[in-house]
Amino acid sequence: MRRVIPWMGILAIAILGFAPAVQAASGDLDPSFGGDGLVTTGFSGVSDYAQDLVLQPDGKIIAAGPGGTDFALARYNADGSLDTSFGGDGKVTTDFGGSDFAAALALQPDGRIIAAGTGNGTDFALARYNADGSLDSGFGGGDGVVTSDLGSSDAIWAITLRSDGRIVAAGENNGNFALARYNADGSLDSDFGEGDGIALNDLGGYDVVVGLTRQLDSKILAAGIGGGTDDFVVARYNADGSLDTGFGGGDGLAVENLGGYDHAADLAVQPNGKIIAVGGGGSEKATFVIARYLADGSLDTGFGGDGIVTTDLGAFGSHAYAVASESDGQFLVAGAGEDDFVLGHYNVDGSLDTDFGGDGAVVTDYFGDTDYGSALVVQPDGRIIVGGGARNFGSFNDDSFALARYLGDDSAPPDEELPTGEELPPPALPSAAGNGFIAAPTPSGQAGRMKCRKGFRKRKIRGKPRCVKVKRAPHRRRAGRG
Repeated sequence: MRRVIPWMGILAIAILGFAPAVQAASGDLDPSFGGDGLVTTGFSGVSDYAQDLVLQPDGKIIAAGPGGTDFALARYNADGSLDTSFGGDGKVTTDFGGSDFAAALALQPDGRIIAAGTGNGTDFALARYNADGSLDSGFGGGDGVVTSDLGSSDAIWAITLRSDGRIVAAGENNGNFALARYNADGSLDSDFGEGDGIALNDLGGYDVVVGLTRQLDSKILAAGIGGGTDDFVVARYNADGSLDTGFGGGDGLAVENLGGYDHAADLAVQPNGKIIAVGGGGSEKATFVIARYLADGSLDTGFGGDGIVTTDLGAFGSHAYAVASESDGQFLVAGAGEDDFVLGHYNVDGSLDTDFGGDGAVVTDYFGDTDYGSALVVQPDGRIIVGGGARNFGSFNDDSFALARYLGDDSAPPDEELPTGEELPPPALPSAAGNGFIAAPTPSGQAGRMKCRKGFRKRKIRGKPRCVKVKRAPHRRRAGRG
């Protein structure tokens, strides 16, 4: 809440020769990051978007996404400047030989970095990098990269790491939920799925896993889109890749139909074991959708009255793409609204925290054109970093990685120097790895206006258009709200 000073008070201040100090508040942009709280980084200028973020123990930030038609990674110092010890100029790109894009990131305890997404236009693709940005020759076939052809139209949107070093990747295969587990050397793990390291599930429509996290008992939680009516889906898998029948409607699925194009994009497990899933949907226009589930997959009626909260953060719709849980039960949600970054802070009961940004949410515009936040990390000092994409108004070929850092409840004042190096404690493990994604390129591999070929339809995922195959949805019993 801002205090209004009467005009005579202002006159008295002017006469005395001093002005009141501006009090930094939770939700304000942090001017110690990039000078104004905002940083942008270009690669090709076309389809450059940061889709995921990880925070290193030394306070450096890694962002990954597509850079034109390649995997693109950038590493930043704590002040937002590019870290030139990474790739020589702070940036690294990897070409798998076709139309490639990185969608998810994970940081190993030894400092090596795993990026995952789509390679050659249609395959699961992973790359592992050393701390200096060079490809790790101990991963894959000696070149640091791995691709897996699951059949057709394959894409990884999310990854998470197991404590034993194995990697779980999730996304889609020809419009089905698809999970794959890899050994630490990049080979598929035959103990997962049907003996080939792969688990596929057809939910009856265009089905895709977008968010992924792992419970302490090694069960896997997945968030996405599924069913014949494009529904908000949370699924739980056993450690071997089979659906957990103790979750949801007895089939491992919790499905919510909100009346529109509904989708879950990310999820986090709270300290009390409850599950927060976020996304978008609604019958009239898209809104932030937040659902809280009990450990068995039933909706928690202590949250918003029926377990679901929607927040309208834009006249033309809004979408939530990332969530971060806090130790006190509050949580942060990042996404897009009015073609801008949107960041909201929520109380335990699902109401907006009005101490954050004045009304519980802040909106950030870069160049006056299309911006969206797709990834979210919280520093140990409470500062909040949102990553995504920004397009420069009036210039079609000027897309860039975009990062914004905000003050949190526990943040130091802007003029206090950030701790660096060993002074920073290791960050808590992220609630979900690979919380950001971007739609695959158009069938022709070109940016611009999309026209889908016969048998496909246009859908927006994370604010970006994608041609998806039309499947006839069989009649099936639904879990959750219908």
